[in-house]
Amino acid sequence: MRVRRCQPVLGQLKAWVDLQKPLHLPEGPMGAALRYISNQWKPLTVFMGDPKIPIHNNASESALRIIAVDVSLCTLSSSTRNLERAIVPGNARRATGALATAA
Repeated sequence: MRVRRCQPVLGQLKAWVDLQKPLHLPEGPMGAALRYISNQWKPLTVFMGDPKIPIHNNASESALRIIAVDVSLCTLSSSTRNLERAIVPGNARRATGALATAA
């Protein structure tokens, strides 16, 4: 089922990428995105040959959501009050995801 449903979509995507590449400057944002997908095509399609690899990335997204939802010390406004409220042991995290310690 994986090959039957995904192969046509991947084929259309690859054809579109190949059609778009000559239309965009390589150093522009679209050119960079097209170059990225071309360079990463094999890793992006590896799930087609290995049924143990999930088609979705729900587990990865869920793991990252824990870090993203938690308070990030790098995204606080310049308000000292907000900073003081965010620095609670066990609640504040650095951008790397390491547990920050409150002073």
